[in-house]
Amino acid sequence: MAHDEDITSADNEKLVKDMPKDAHTMLIKHLQPKNIFGRNYKLFADKLGYSYQDIQYLESKDKPVQQIIEEKGDRTIAEWISLLKDMERKDVAEDLEKFIEKTPTPRQLKLRKSYVKRIRNRRPVGNLTMHLFALAMKIESGSVFETTAVAIEKTCKKFVVILSSNFDHSEGAHYESQIATGLSPGAKEKRLIPVLIEEAYRSKIPRTISHITYLDYLRQDEKHFWDLLAQSLGWSAK
Repeated sequence: MAHDEDITSADNEKLVKDMPKDAHTMLIKHLQPKNIFGRNYKLFADKLGYSYQDIQYLESKDKPVQQIIEEKGDRTIAEWISLLKDMERKDVAEDLEKFIEKTPTPRQLKLRKSYVKRIRNRRPVGNLTMHLFALAMKIESGSVFETTAVAIEKTCKKFVVILSSNFDHSEGAHYESQIATGLSPGAKEKRLIPVLIEEAYRSKIPRTISHITYLDYLRQDEKHFWDLLAQSLGWSAK
């Protein structure tokens, strides 16, 4: 667990690059078209510190706003909102503000990446042999939905779902958990294993899986948590 002195103010500043894809799409739709007052991506790039030559280069690109996001996405959302208001694009600033709550902080992202890394690096316990099957969370077409459903049904004997604020904003995560739940009505086979990793999400767990006992990563000591997860996945000590 991190100590207070390890947590900097930057950890709590949400960054543009970490915003949901919908937020980036919104910025493109608002800033890429020509504006009769010149208040489009070119003026915004100037506010961000781009040189005249850099802005000319952006004009030659098919997706100039996307490039700005990729190059300047490490700036805070608050800074972008301030610049948008400064160039009198309050409409874009207000739309951007709607995504703040949906965006994880850098610290939250670090914790999630650390958790996934620990799972991937976890060695088999006893006679338990597991393969981590990672499903893509950004699902964009019906055919991929069908493929995902088949993969869960045919490949996954157990399905671990990570409970955090990201779950609410991922169509794929909801779909996949519903498939896994449907394969085990009433949770009789305990096929779905929810794992809570975010304190603020404790009171927001969806009703569709709230009846299933979840593993609490936040309130277990390290060894006990992994033992519980291993047991939930089918391992039993001999």
